[in-house]
Amino acid sequence: MKKILLLFLALSMILGITSVGFASMSIAANGGDREFCCCHSTLYTFRIGGEDRIETAIEISKWMVDDGDLLGDSEVIICRADDYPDALAAASLAGYFGWPDCPILLNNSDTLDPRVEDELERLYGDFGDLDDEDDTVYLIGGEGALSSSIEDDLEDLGFGVERIGGDDRYETAANVADELMDLDGGDMEGLLICTGENWPDALAAAAFSAYAADDWNDEYPILLVKKDEIPGPTLDFLLANKGDGNGGFTTYVIGGPGVISSDVMADLGYYMDGDVERVAGDNRYETCVEIAEHPDLWDEPATDGPDDQEFIFATGDDFPDALAGARLAGDEGMPLLLTSSVNEAIEDYLEEYFEGATPHDPTGWADDDSGIGFVLGGEGAISKETEDDIAELLSDGQFDPTDEKPEIKDFTVTVNDVSNSGNLEDVAEWNYDDEIEFDVTTDKNIWNEDGLCGNVFIEDISELGGNEDPYDEPDYELDHTDGDDNEDNDFDGIVLVEKKHTSEDERGVTFTARAENQAGSDTDTSSSVDIYN
Repeated sequence: MKKILLLFLALSMILGITSVGFASMSIAANGGDREFCCCHSTLYTFRIGGEDRIETAIEISKWMVDDGDLLGDSEVIICRADDYPDALAAASLAGYFGWPDCPILLNNSDTLDPRVEDELERLYGDFGDLDDEDDTVYLIGGEGALSSSIEDDLEDLGFGVERIGGDDRYETAANVADELMDLDGGDMEGLLICTGENWPDALAAAAFSAYAADDWNDEYPILLVKKDEIPGPTLDFLLANKGDGNGGFTTYVIGGPGVISSDVMADLGYYMDGDVERVAGDNRYETCVEIAEHPDLWDEPATDGPDDQEFIFATGDDFPDALAGARLAGDEGMPLLLTSSVNEAIEDYLEEYFEGATPHDPTGWADDDSGIGFVLGGEGAISKETEDDIAELLSDGQFDPTDEKPEIKDFTVTVNDVSNSGNLEDVAEWNYDDEIEFDVTTDKNIWNEDGLCGNVFIEDISELGGNEDPYDEPDYELDHTDGDDNEDNDFDGIVLVEKKHTSEDERGVTFTARAENQAGSDTDTSSSVDIYN
């Protein structure tokens, strides 16, 4: 997914970079054949959202999975859209199914939403190619959560349907954990105990559970308890999985004594062989930070300094966006942070996180690492002002924006060592294989000693059949030709072009060069080039 992330960052810059004031703009991005709506504030935040919680989950799915990638032995999980416990428990199951990625989609309880059906068709391709033994949709929850009508509709489309439910949320979570143990041969590395009576603390835990199953192949099931009681289904799972190679792991209790009492924590210690540890802050925002920087949970706590500077932000006022986002967090290995506005817990965490880090280029051009915040949901969930505040926090750990945008001083196009001048000739239909060389000089250095903070592109090379790479990148990135002193502002590149034309009018082509940095961009168009030289 990181390569795909870099593609979208590049595409966002193609369509325009806002000034250093962190203003946002909306774009339609395209990765291969998939399209989704996202918006960005400078280079630091991407918003993934839809008109409602169902559409936001679909947009997250589009980010994760290419068209048709799930056909053949792949799974999708569907949870109810109007309540949270089932999707929380399902995060680890979605992470287990791993590659190709298993998204979590949300649906209303009564009928299959047409938008969800459309997304399933995008994920799997033609429904006529489905195999009900290989292509499976998991419905999480009983028929009160997702009706039998939904199950029937999915089977009519050709899917195999597996339902994991129970009489209540506690039994459903325990049954999901049982399914995970059956699939993975009964092994687990730890347990995450969350309250079944409220959602905020459990959201960040769900993101870690999905990540551990996806990236580490380690299972950390999520079980639900009441504040002062371990419900029967939860206790049954604990007793059934005590010992048999599962003793000695840590059980993490997520949230403070106000949501899970000390008595319940003591009971958990009695029933399980290993340690019981509480992970909590003074509020929901601090708890998600405690999970994000815990040394035994996420790979790199804040004090170690990160390699991948990526985060997911979801509103702390409601649960749906973070439910589907927990799977994205697991897929990308990003901590999930809750925010209604940029609060002190997140501000302190990001400052400490970047303190031990080598700043990375947010465009991803300098290396495979990137600094980015994914903002989930529309502006009704996380406001534009909050998104801008997040972008500003992230930029503090990145490059300082350049004060002025570059200008192109010279732009030359050469075809097969022939200059771009001369008369066009009448031609018959033929194929050609030409080498086009581009040379661009800018008025200022947009390359610095710490890495690349700008570049020069030739637009729409892909329309000529050149630059055909696995990511269908629409523009051609030139190479910076400076020496070690970083003082030369020259950029060049060569692309091979293969295409068939049938008329003289199609022989003359102009190209557009675009030089850009964080402050803005400048373009220049070449004179007509005879690409049949």
